[in-house]
Amino acid sequence: MFFPKETACYARKDIDGVILLIKQNSKLMGFFISIVFAGFFSLGEDFMRLWVPSENYTLIYKLAVLAIISVMVTGATTSLHNVFLLTNKYI
Repeated sequence: MFFPKETACYARKDIDGVILLIKQNSKLMGFFISIVFAGFFSLGEDFMRLWVPSENYTLIYKLAVLAIISVMVTGATTSLHNVFLLTNKYI
């Protein structure tokens, strides 16, 4: 989503612009991800109870929270994944 702007800055050899865009993108993605996950954390157990009433919804909710925590950690850093594509340098 933000990769074209980063590519344009890198093509102009504006490394400071690329770094600024990556920081802004990380903050923006972190903000939106935290809003969605805050909604799930607060309403998720009720949602699970309505969605799968015949199952152990408490266990399903706890497992979903564990899965979401890993997404929260990596979600804000998605713009960093494009740096290797941008510079055409792989580890």
